[in-house]
Amino acid sequence: MEYYSHKNPDKLLYDHLLEVYHYAMEANVELKNWEKEALQIICLCHDFGKFTTFFQSHLSGVSSKHSQHGFLSAIFGVFCWMQKKGLCLQQMNPPASLDEVISLLIYACILHHHGDVKDISKNLPEKFKGDFKADIMLLSIPFPHF
Repeated sequence: MEYYSHKNPDKLLYDHLLEVYHYAMEANVELKNWEKEALQIICLCHDFGKFTTFFQSHLSGVSSKHSQHGFLSAIFGVFCWMQKKGLCLQQMNPPASLDEVISLLIYACILHHHGDVKDISKNLPEKFKGDFKADIMLLSIPFPHF
């Protein structure tokens, strides 16, 4: 089965993910190593949820509440980051390490890649609410709009 990211014109999902990744990597922006790694994950995972039959049916005009791709894509992006960094959910406790904070930034960027990412505090588990000050850090990351 071929998976598409967009209709009009038809664009294969695999090609779209690679185009976004290459576009971001070719941007004339100085990035730290962790920023490059995170951006790679964000670009390659941001539309992962479009691989579902729900989304593919949506492209053909059959919509459902399950055709939204942001949440699944965000979870997959965090999974990829955690695998890359050897992180384990069961071992995460406050205060968060830099790699754990980056996993939240990846989640927020992918989840809101079609919208507002200025306030990520609403994405935090209850035990972290009020103790997390990463919104300023998020605003300082140079992330191109696609």
